[in-house]
Amino acid sequence: MSATNAGRSRHNIMRRAVMFRDNGRWPPWRWSKATPPQSFGWLSEVSRRAENGVFAALIRDFDAPTIGTVTHVAIGIAGDATDLTWAERQRIKNELFGRERVAVEVMPPESELVDGANMYHMWVMPAGYAMPFSLATRGSTEP
Repeated sequence: MSATNAGRSRHNIMRRAVMFRDNGRWPPWRWSKATPPQSFGWLSEVSRRAENGVFAALIRDFDAPTIGTVTHVAIGIAGDATDLTWAERQRIKNELFGRERVAVEVMPPESELVDGANMYHMWVMPAGYAMPFSLATRGSTEP
């Protein structure tokens, strides 16, 4: 099956997305150059996109002082489904950027909230970056 949803009805897009999500066999990711609007906040900085018939990711890179190049990924679900599980977000990060990359999601202060579309956002840190905290025990002498 083709990964693209071009030319498909909304009903068929939703049905295919549910099937791929339920069976865990997503189509391969297809990368393309993005053509963002000329001026619309962060969307104007999107340089590429990845799509697999289930999920679409808008991607932009920016330089973060003291960290390096950080990649902002905005993820949408085919047919405007409303929930994206943690396991799906982890898999998307792994498939698009690598299993050992760190990515974070942010709950911003209310004054910086942007909630204009049903999308999930993650920021992928540079390769080799380690967060100063973790669920894993790092170098602890305690049991």
